[in-house]
Amino acid sequence: MSIKQTLITASTAQEVFLSTGNNAITALYICNMTAGVIHFTLQLSPLGAAPTAVNTIYFEVAVTPGDTYVIDSEKLILSNTDKIFITVPDYTAGNIAVTASYVRI
Repeated sequence: MSIKQTLITASTAQEVFLSTGNNAITALYICNMTAGVIHFTLQLSPLGAAPTAVNTIYFEVAVTPGDTYVIDSEKLILSNTDKIFITVPDYTAGNIAVTASYVRI
């Protein structure tokens, strides 16, 4: 098992995982280390395409300060060049970390 960690640096869509080969995402953690509530939208982009509304899987999920939202109930199977994007529209300076736990298949 491997991990990929990303610090969010903008309010626009940011790539948090690029599949090289075939991978199964076993869990995603969105950690809010800011002083305010954040909202995130998570999108899966097939074959390296840009994120769009049609590939949204989580929309404007609220995460309170000091909390972590965990996505681990289903495994996401990704092919080569599939991507995971996150958008935090109410992003302000602070720390929001995304960790992807995955295995190559």
